[in-house]
Amino acid sequence: MSLASCKNSQKQLGFTLLEIAVALLLIGLLLGGVLTVTTAFNSIGKSDQQQLKMLDIRAAMLTYLKVNKHLPCPDTDDDGHENRKTSASLEVCRQREGTLPYKDLGIDGRDAWGNFYYYRVNQRAESSTYINDVCQSSSVFGQSGNVTVTSSLGFCPNSQTYYCKNCSDACSTNCTYGSDTSIASKTAPPYVQMFTPPVGADLAGDSNNSHKNLWLQDLESGDEIENSLAFMIVSFGHNGLQTWSECNNAEAAERENCDSDIVFVEPDITSENKDYLSYLTFYEIKKALLEAGAFK
Repeated sequence: MSLASCKNSQKQLGFTLLEIAVALLLIGLLLGGVLTVTTAFNSIGKSDQQQLKMLDIRAAMLTYLKVNKHLPCPDTDDDGHENRKTSASLEVCRQREGTLPYKDLGIDGRDAWGNFYYYRVNQRAESSTYINDVCQSSSVFGQSGNVTVTSSLGFCPNSQTYYCKNCSDACSTNCTYGSDTSIASKTAPPYVQMFTPPVGADLAGDSNNSHKNLWLQDLESGDEIENSLAFMIVSFGHNGLQTWSECNNAEAAERENCDSDIVFVEPDITSENKDYLSYLTFYEIKKALLEAGAFK
């Protein structure tokens, strides 16, 4: 073989820089596609996981309620336990919002993406004036002390029935308001009773939301879905870390759920950044307490 033939043979066996660059580009595109698909599958998997986690949280809240006869306050120092303070000799919630007291509930405190859960409760649970008042829905958070009887509580002697609203309309005889009746001797939860508002859909809320219950609305129409929520628990989903730190920059649905007010919206199931919600209505709470034999 001649020297020229040998050189030609060596050229045919090698690769040019252009060919190598093209090959690397193709490999990169393939790997990018694989990673995109894998990320999508992981996201779907975590979404399914999170839906199950929200069901577990709801069950844990019901169990806590039935055992303790009250709901927990928010965790304000991220140690997994509720935080209360003493006000006028009563233990009240330190704040109306924080993270979920997961250790008190005996559950995992992080969502599928490793973030804390947002937990918001009735704002009157911060006040000793309301937290043990049987005519306030915040009384479901009362933990200790004597029941509070205010002038809004009416007692109908004729039917031996208590009313927190419109007693005179329901009673054929004169009602007694705010008196030291048998209900005032309660020294342990539940301070909420069957007659504690709301006792019907029309009394769950009003234009001033006098009971300070949380509301759930439809994002697009603004229509009310539920107006008697005692609490709301939210996982902000895969972008939860960003939502926790930059609520004002979140998209509309997420911003409504992280802006610290009483209104929440149903998650947009088509949104990549959808939230996951868990809550109990006041009617569900009364039903659970009734099942637990809490009402005498």
